[in-house]
Amino acid sequence: MAYPNSTFLPPEVFNRLFTMHGTTMVFLVGMPFFAGLANYLAAPHDRRQDIGLPQAQRLGYWIFLFGGILL
Repeated sequence: MAYPNSTFLPPEVFNRLFTMHGTTMVFLVGMPFFAGLANYLAAPHDRRQDIGLPQAQRLGYWIFLFGGILL
């Protein structure tokens, strides 16, 4: 894709790879980052030293793991 009329990848395959890359980055990088940031900022806000709802966070980890494998 560095120069016009390249035949390295057909346009359909390139579009599929580009879309899959975007989906992966959103769901496996962006969303966990902001969820972790929210958890980090919520504990001091509630004046607690521990994490809130540890069972929900464990469930979120397993959902994240299996969702990433499925993706």
